[in-house]
Amino acid sequence: MTQNGDFWRRWPQVLACGALAVLLGSCGSGADPAEAVDAESPDSAPVTPVDAAVTTDVERPTVASIGSLDPVGDTYLGNIYSDAVSTDPDWLSLWNQVTAENAGKWGEVEFPKDSMNWDTLDASYAFAKENGLPYKFHTLVWGQQQPPWMDDLTAPEQLAEIEEWYDLVAERYPDLDEIDVVNEPLHHPPTYTEALGGAGETGWDWVITSYEMARERFPDAVLLINDFNIVGDTGATSQYLELVDLLVERDLLDGIGIQAHFLETAPLERVEANLDRLAERQLPIFVSELDVDVADDLEHGKRFAELFTVFWEHPSVDGVTLWGYREGLIWRPDAFLVSRAVEERPALTWLRCYVAAQSDCLIPEPPPPPRIPDRGRVRLHVETADSAIGAEAGTEAVVIASDRAELRFDDVTLTPLQEFVTIHHSGAGSEVTVTITTGGPDGEEIASVTLDQKDGDRLRTEGTMTPVDGEFTVWVIVDGGVGVEIEHIDLRSR
Repeated sequence: MTQNGDFWRRWPQVLACGALAVLLGSCGSGADPAEAVDAESPDSAPVTPVDAAVTTDVERPTVASIGSLDPVGDTYLGNIYSDAVSTDPDWLSLWNQVTAENAGKWGEVEFPKDSMNWDTLDASYAFAKENGLPYKFHTLVWGQQQPPWMDDLTAPEQLAEIEEWYDLVAERYPDLDEIDVVNEPLHHPPTYTEALGGAGETGWDWVITSYEMARERFPDAVLLINDFNIVGDTGATSQYLELVDLLVERDLLDGIGIQAHFLETAPLERVEANLDRLAERQLPIFVSELDVDVADDLEHGKRFAELFTVFWEHPSVDGVTLWGYREGLIWRPDAFLVSRAVEERPALTWLRCYVAAQSDCLIPEPPPPPRIPDRGRVRLHVETADSAIGAEAGTEAVVIASDRAELRFDDVTLTPLQEFVTIHHSGAGSEVTVTITTGGPDGEEIASVTLDQKDGDRLRTEGTMTPVDGEFTVWVIVDGGVGVEIEHIDLRSR
């Protein structure tokens, strides 16, 4: 692997001191910023340095309780740079690696032909170098956010423009640490692949050419590939590895990037197994674009913690980059870690604890649904019972583990409208009786139901109950139901 020597010499300082220390200047300064070129004259020589100072008079509220997220071992924890970062007082206390969110995409820089807009890209590069942080360029070749005028050119003309694009980036940013050379080759190849050799003999000649051009112009950068729906899809992982192998055989790839969008429901075992398959190539893995798009705070925190732990603790993962963290300034709307009101979601509270200590960091359990009538029905979620004897809790059900089980539900509001009971359960191989009482296991009986004994996982047995009025402690007693799963019990009106 070829590496930028200065970056890797500085990296232990960043690891040892953390992002906050870098901000305070105690870890030494970063490299000198790159020099700029005339935006209207792509072939001109550099004339002025990129301004490393990002200043503004705009003030934003701070997240007062956030501390430094120091990396563990050799793994960085990064985030995106956008124009809003220049007014974000918390960014540097949280993250220690920089990726420009959109500014490095060719179509953002050169939307009209030969009219170059480097402003945000310059600022992101200077921000990283000024603060001694590793910087990833995103991206040289991609099928999205590319210059629309490329489609009007012949293949030789397209190739000339691609080479000019590479040359301009190399000249303007000589100290890039990492580069997403080709982004999303499996899902969004560009329209100009034929200019780069098309499929060719390998099926991926256009990708190989892209990396050959990058290796020539960026000999000291870590060259990465990047795509989404990889670790969540075993078939996509296999296809990705075929392309990775072609690049590795030619010494064109230094690390494997995996986007971490759209993993909200992916089985963790599959994610980890596919990470292991990628790790067999003996290249570092970089988790890019991590977000968890879940609206409920606690469910969001739980899933974020599950995914992040799998990535962070994998021995081949050398970096994790989040794709935004502030509400309203993030691509996927429910993936934020800090709200517009500058309040932490549980995921960020957990993250600070986990990265600092890696123990005793918990996402709070969601409160049980209120046990009050809703359109005439009170639903008792058995997995939220306040006590359970003779039953084993699952995620959405309990399994009866003895000949007699007792479940207690506090603060249940009942009215005379509740005259029927419906029990949602799995099949019972023998006679199982469910008795519902108030005041204790031997208290006043308000319902007794014998469960349906036919086979099945989602059965429903109905019965009648004695109406009562008031707030009660309700007991559910299950006799003779070893192995039966009970999901929930509805006390309902007609």
